[in-house]
Amino acid sequence: MRSQCRQDCGEVLLVDDNAADRSLLKAMLEKLDYRIWEAENGKQALEQLSCRPFDMVLSDWMMPEMTGPELCQRIATRFENKPYIILITGRQETNDLIRGIESGADDFLTKPFHYDELRVRVHAGSRVAKLQRKLLEQNLILVRHLHQQHKLVEQNKQELTLAARVLMADLPDSINVYGKSVEVYGQLKPANTLGGDVLNHFMLDDAHLAFYLIDVVGHGVSAALNAFLLSKTLVRHDDQQSLLYQNQQLRSPGEVASALNTQFFDPLSTSQYFTMIYGVLNINTGDGVFCQAGSPSPVICDTDGHCTEPGHGGFPVGLIDNATFEEYAFTLKPGQRLLVFSDGFVELDIDNSRCQQQRLYALLSATASLPLDQAIAYCYNEVENWTEHHTQLDDMSMLAIQMREAGQ
Repeated sequence: MRSQCRQDCGEVLLVDDNAADRSLLKAMLEKLDYRIWEAENGKQALEQLSCRPFDMVLSDWMMPEMTGPELCQRIATRFENKPYIILITGRQETNDLIRGIESGADDFLTKPFHYDELRVRVHAGSRVAKLQRKLLEQNLILVRHLHQQHKLVEQNKQELTLAARVLMADLPDSINVYGKSVEVYGQLKPANTLGGDVLNHFMLDDAHLAFYLIDVVGHGVSAALNAFLLSKTLVRHDDQQSLLYQNQQLRSPGEVASALNTQFFDPLSTSQYFTMIYGVLNINTGDGVFCQAGSPSPVICDTDGHCTEPGHGGFPVGLIDNATFEEYAFTLKPGQRLLVFSDGFVELDIDNSRCQQQRLYALLSATASLPLDQAIAYCYNEVENWTEHHTQLDDMSMLAIQMREAGQ
C-alpha cells in the first residue's frame, strides 16, 4: 500500500517485517514528501519491484525468509536499473558493512537513528537516484537516436546502391563495334559506392563517333550527381538540339568544352570543376580530334607496343571563366588503339606520379595485342597489385578505342 504526498519527491519502498518500525519510517518520510510503498518481507519487495520502478529501497537487515543483504543480491541480479538501496541495521562491525556493500547496498542507516540523519541520507540517495534516472533517460534517447541514424544509414546505402546501378546501367558493358572497323570498350571502378568518374561513347552521325571520359572533383554523392548531370548533358538528341551541336552542325571538342565551362562555371565555388577528355573520331578514316581539359594525356599504342602521347595538359572545365581549350588531332591506323584514363591510374598513394605513369605506359604497351576488354581488366588487376590491395582512394576509369586491322 502507499500513502499520498504533497509533491513528487520520488518513490520509496520500505521493507521491514516489523509493522511498528515501518510506520515510524513511513511517518518520517512522509514529512519529506516522498511517496511511500511498503513490503513486509523480501518476497513482497521483489514482487512490487517487478510491477513498478522505485527510486529507493529502505530495507531492514534482519528479516525472516530473506535478509536485507540477500534482497540486495536478488535486486542486483534481477533488475537492470537497480534502485538506490539503504540497509537499516544495528550492526556496526566492519565485516558486516563490507558484506552489505558487496551484496549491492549503496548506504547504511544505523539503529537507533535520528530524523535528521534519515533526512540527509535519504536526500543524498534521492539525488543519486534522480541522476541515475536522468542518465537512463538520456541513454534511451541516445539509443533511439542511434537507431534512427542506423536506419538512415542503411536507407542511404540502399539508395546509393540503387543510384550506382542507375549510373552504371548507362555505361556500355561490352566491346562495341562501330561501322566495320572501330571497337570501343570502357570500364570504371569508383572508390566508393558512387563515384565522380563517367565515360561514354556514341555516334553523332553516320560517320562520327563521340567519346568522353570525365572526372568530377571529389568523391561520393556530390561528385556522382555532377557526373550524372554531365552524362545527361553530353548526349545526342534526335532533333540534334544538344550541347554537342550548333546550328545543326557538330561542335568541335574545344567548343564543347567551352560550352560546358560556360554552363558549369560558378564564381562562388572552386570545388565544382571537372577534368575531361572529349573527342570525335571519323570511323571511316580513323582521323580524330580531342580536347584535353586537365586530364592525363591519352596514349596511342601500336600493335608492337610503341606508345605516344598526342595531347598535353589543359585547364579543367568550370574552374576559370572564359577559359580556352586546345584541340589535338590524331589518326588511328589499323591495329592502333587510343587509351584514355582518369588520374586514379597515375596518382596512386605510392612512389611518385611520374613513376606510376611510366609503369602504366609499360602496362599499356604490354597489353597492346590483347582484346580491349582483357587489356583493361589486366591494367586494373596490376594497379591493385601495385597498391598491395590498400584501400582505393580515387575513382579509376579507362576507355579504349581501336581501329581493326584488315581481315579482322
